[in-house]
Amino acid sequence: MKKYVLTLYFVCLAPIVLGDFPVRVRLCQSFDSGWKFFKGDAIGAHETIFNDNQWKMVNVPHDWSIEGPFLRDAPSGGDGAFLPTGISWYRKPLRCQRIGMGNAC
Repeated sequence: MKKYVLTLYFVCLAPIVLGDFPVRVRLCQSFDSGWKFFKGDAIGAHETIFNDNQWKMVNVPHDWSIEGPFLRDAPSGGDGAFLPTGISWYRKPLRCQRIGMGNAC
């Protein structure tokens, strides 16, 4: 009889305990489009207020080196398919919205 009373107790208690948790909604979005690209070293590009209006719009994945010429004496050699190497920058604005109290974006 104790087993049945305990089972009934937990069955009745579960909705009360579990009902207090907020429902979390996950939103999945593609992060592939809307990137800005600059070939070279852009001083200050890590700053939020950096002006990247003249940068090229690309979608990722993006391989900038395939736009360059094939060079026998490329620094990466055959491992890099004889393509140019160097520094380049990608930037994308990230906007997040707080959905409820205490939620981080």
